[in-house]
Amino acid sequence: TLLSAIITLVNAQWVYTVPKVIGVWGPVPVMFAEAAKVLFLFKCLYFLEYDADLFAAKIVGKERYVSMLKNLDLTTGGKLSQGDFVHPNLDKRIGYVEKHLA
Repeated sequence: TLLSAIITLVNAQWVYTVPKVIGVWGPVPVMFAEAAKVLFLFKCLYFLEYDADLFAAKIVGKERYVSMLKNLDLTTGGKLSQGDFVHPNLDKRIGYVEKHLA
């Protein structure tokens, strides 16, 4: 899958830089590199959420999926409307589904 390919790519890039960096600066650059890797993966998950929405909407139908998202937002007290670091907010998700399944 796309996510596993991204994880493999990110891990492969850092394997060769870690031994060189530890000797000069200690573990601090490695910690920053690991934090950057995690942030990058979270951002990838953010955009993969759009694909997951589109996939689900194709299976159950656009109107039904949008209705489910709105009901889930009500159930969670508006957490989908806010979004977070890994999930786009509700308006962006609904807009993406409506745009691509017009």
